[in-house]
Amino acid sequence: MQILLLVLPLVLSACSVCGKNLEIPEVSQQDLDRWVSTPEKAAEAVGCAIEHKSHCNPRVATVASLMPDLFKTNFQCRPHCSEAGQKAIDFLVKTLEDKYPEQWQRLNTHLSKGN
Repeated sequence: MQILLLVLPLVLSACSVCGKNLEIPEVSQQDLDRWVSTPEKAAEAVGCAIEHKSHCNPRVATVASLMPDLFKTNFQCRPHCSEAGQKAIDFLVKTLEDKYPEQWQRLNTHLSKGN
């Protein structure tokens, strides 16, 4: 769930993936870094995607809720989302793959089951 993104103000951009209108929050690089800054934070972010916990940061929860649809498109939302939104998704995916492979596997296992 590690995603590459540019520093941007919080702006919501509409995105359609799999025939569904989705809102991808565009957040600052600082926020993205904070979401996956430690193994514990990465586990918490993945937990938000898997368990839909009510205590999750609202922006993390929004991105997490999109993961099932993004999984179906290999985490690609372009051209239906902004470039910044795609960069954020790319950053999270790459960060999880490279720094927290156990969390990346946990997320993929969950998503591949169609949950």
